Amino acid sequence: WFILNNYLILWRGNPWCPPFQIQKKCVFYHCFKKRVHLAYKNDILAIKKLKNGDISFFERLYSDYYQKLCTYLLNYTQDRTIIEDTVQDLFLNLWIKRNKLNIRTSLNAFLYKAAYNGLIDKHRNLKIKNEMLSSYYHTAIVQALEVDSDTSKKRMEMLEACLDTLPER
Repeated sequence: WFILNNYLILWRGNPWCPPFQIQKKCVFYHCFKKRVHLAYKNDILAIKKLKNGDISFFERLYSDYYQKLCTYLLNYTQDRTIIEDTVQDLFLNLWIKRNKLNIRTSLNAFLYKAAYNGLIDKHRNLKIKNEMLSSYYHTAIVQALEVDSDTSKKRMEMLEACLDTLPER
């Protein structure tokens, strides 16, 4: 299949024959012509509703896509808390930045791509945070060892001083 002038063309013909020669013979051409055009119009209307701040549309969008996006992100990670945070942040940012939206694809494709990008950003931020925590942990261990070595030196000196004060046998 391919799209030609906003029409979906399902082409089952000779692969050496150019598609424009076969599009009128295609049985599926007329069936999908209206669906693609309607889907395109529905996306434009949906984006307009979102930009105008239609709360009922946003709630419906949230209820329709929340579970689907969470399931999609399960392909990339099994951590459900990160997935839920990512999808919730996606919808929160979608609502906050609704006036600045510039969607050039379908709303469906936009939501899935934004969810994927949000998950990648979360993993990148968690990796940086874990590296910082690891360096703090390493620094704390080194400082603790330095304190322990100073303390053990003092204890050894005190022990030697006590042994010197003991009478001989």
